[in-house]
Amino acid sequence: MAAIPIYPARRRLPDQWQWLAPLGSRWTYTRVLYLLLSFPLGIAYFVALVTLGALGGALIWTWFGLAILIVLVLGARWAGDLEALLHRHLVGVEMRRPPTWYERDVPIREQAKQILLDPSTWTT
Repeated sequence: MAAIPIYPARRRLPDQWQWLAPLGSRWTYTRVLYLLLSFPLGIAYFVALVTLGALGGALIWTWFGLAILIVLVLGARWAGDLEALLHRHLVGVEMRRPPTWYERDVPIREQAKQILLDPSTWTT
């Protein structure tokens, strides 16, 4: 999927001041903010997903393990949604977000199948 820029075109400055153009752009500072937020959020995602995955995998033979793995999948989708939202607002490029709703008349087993087979569950 190609990235679609959503920010407006830049104004043209005289050639001698062209190197200062990024300092006057709002997108420069929002992208720096995105970089500063990405590192701690990435560490938090990694720690949470590895911990929940190991705990859920070890306890899979109990109901608690299954519940932890369900929370893991839903948490990963929430993290992907948050990352797409941050990317859109701070970087200015639209990303595919995980679907937030599913058909309500479908049984819960089919809804779980839709969530697990959706590419955004595994690619975000």
